[in-house]
Amino acid sequence: MCRGIGNQTVAAYARCYLARLGAATGRLELSHLTSTIDDCNLLLTSPADQLAPCLPALDWLVLSLARHPDARGGDPLRRLLLDAEPCLLAACLAALPPELIAEESVAIGNAVASDKVPQSCCPILVQLLGDSLTQASAVGRFPGDGDRESALALLNSAWGAVRSANPRPDEYIACASAWVSWVAKCLQLRELTTLLRDLAGQLSPDRAFESVYPQLIAFLTKLVTTVGSAGGEDFGRLITSPAFLQLFDLFQKESVRVEAACCVLDAYMAWTAGRRQDDSELASTGLFLCRLLHDSLTVVSLEDDRRRYASLICAFVSSLDFGSDFQRQLDFLVDCRAAFGHLEPVLAHLIRLVNGLAARTLAVVHGRHTARTSAFTHACAAFSFVTLPSLDEPGLRCQLYLESAQVALLNQCYGQADALLKEAIRLLLQLLAKPYQQLQQPLPPQLHPLLSSLVLFPDDPDSKQPLTLLTGLVNGLCASPPPVGDEPTVAMPTSNGLAESAQQQSIASRRPECIVPVLVTIATMSQDKYPYRVEGVSANDVLLAGSQKARSHLADLSGQLMRHLLIELDNLATAPTGQQAQQQHQRRRLRDLRLGLLCGLADHCDLTAPDTAALFGQLWQLTAASIDGGGDVQQARATLAQLRDRAAEWPEVAAAIRATE
Repeated sequence: MCRGIGNQTVAAYARCYLARLGAATGRLELSHLTSTIDDCNLLLTSPADQLAPCLPALDWLVLSLARHPDARGGDPLRRLLLDAEPCLLAACLAALPPELIAEESVAIGNAVASDKVPQSCCPILVQLLGDSLTQASAVGRFPGDGDRESALALLNSAWGAVRSANPRPDEYIACASAWVSWVAKCLQLRELTTLLRDLAGQLSPDRAFESVYPQLIAFLTKLVTTVGSAGGEDFGRLITSPAFLQLFDLFQKESVRVEAACCVLDAYMAWTAGRRQDDSELASTGLFLCRLLHDSLTVVSLEDDRRRYASLICAFVSSLDFGSDFQRQLDFLVDCRAAFGHLEPVLAHLIRLVNGLAARTLAVVHGRHTARTSAFTHACAAFSFVTLPSLDEPGLRCQLYLESAQVALLNQCYGQADALLKEAIRLLLQLLAKPYQQLQQPLPPQLHPLLSSLVLFPDDPDSKQPLTLLTGLVNGLCASPPPVGDEPTVAMPTSNGLAESAQQQSIASRRPECIVPVLVTIATMSQDKYPYRVEGVSANDVLLAGSQKARSHLADLSGQLMRHLLIELDNLATAPTGQQAQQQHQRRRLRDLRLGLLCGLADHCDLTAPDTAALFGQLWQLTAASIDGGGDVQQARATLAQLRDRAAEWPEVAAAIRATE
């Protein structure tokens, strides 16, 4: 009855309906299903655009045949694949198991390339065949005998059919996207680059690539992800090949070009996975891609974009390692500094890499520099000193000045280390002049490492005054008003308001919290032998051994700091307070400062001296009276109790405490 229906669309759906009724009753015979599909195959002689309404019915029939229990042997399916008309073949490629299609892919490719298939049908058939081959390759099934010759013959026949069909740009790139993963897995890099050149050649005339930018991005993502996930060296050779660069040149629009560069760099990071690369061509290509990201940034760029681009650039720069050729590595980092000067995280990363390079040099020579390695480490220190002023964030700049000074000191670059440490001290004083806030960290994290470095740093023999760096830090802490460096200055108050302004600045700054750690550092530097040192560097315990001038100067500095701290404590105690929360915060800060000074006196001072014992007793009385100032009261009480127990060792202190009670 169905063979008498003249409309082929109605006939196709009528056959589909009958097959559906047979499947519902559980008595769908294989012979009936195959004859139904054969009848449809005989009717599918119209142009492809007129057959589009029939495709859902054909898909269902072919899928039913593929799932039929009696067809699992594969013979009916193979016969269907080899004898089907183009429209039915498209349904078969979309519905049949990819493994079966892979086995017969060579014959299917030849059929698609033959004159039997209209050219208008070739692109969709080649695309479906590529999708099936990609799925089959994921489970280890390959065309023909699985050898390279069969795969290459299949690619040539299929791609010849696509080129002869003269498809539209979107059809051509759809075919390329379907085949690129399979070509990357089954063939060599030469065939893959040939495919890329062919794609670029097809999309270049009349700037056809401008209409398929989304498809091009998807194709590029699939390409680099597939090749990169395979491991090996093919990824590096791919992105440095002329064919890949020719394909990349198709991304002319800036936003699309930047997205493509991010895509390639993401795949590169996944490919390296912690491995170091030393290929010059790879470095050149990576720098080219990173420059695209950097140069696309403007003053209105989103902060998320800046962070993403900086992360990609830092990861790429870290992946390049030229082994023992340190000079080549430094030259590469200098080129990176010139290329990425607008991204502060990248500049900071470059400085840390150069510091690491100087430390590696020291390890290679086992701490004994030659003239050549000494000049190289001096160049590394100069790199850091020149680059650091480009950073805007003072905390990061101070940290990097300090790290660079420490590395320069390890490499015995005394002049550079002195200049770097002076800048670190200047920036630290700027940070300490920032307003003290309740939720802010009281002490900058750079303070204690800087003080530790001051203990190690040798004094300048040409200086008229000993301990120049420590003296500069103490003078900065005791200065009034506090130094603000590059920040805009405020109008000076009148003579009547000068004392009040100084008191407010003293309360607002964080300098009081830093005085006790500096006093501890002075106590350490007063010892005849320092508790730690740098190999090959003579510290002041050697250079100034037995110097009464140095000891007297340390005593003067400690006295200056102590007097200033007591003034700061008095300012805090007598300053007017506003809201209750501010008042409680100020009491807690005052109590913590007194506790810190008490601990410093107990650990580092001679408490048998009457003046020191009297000061300890007075501080004890004031601290005990303000112990409930807020914050962690229990910890404050425990600290005070521990100090009371320790005071029993010194009768003068115990007597002073009893006198206060």
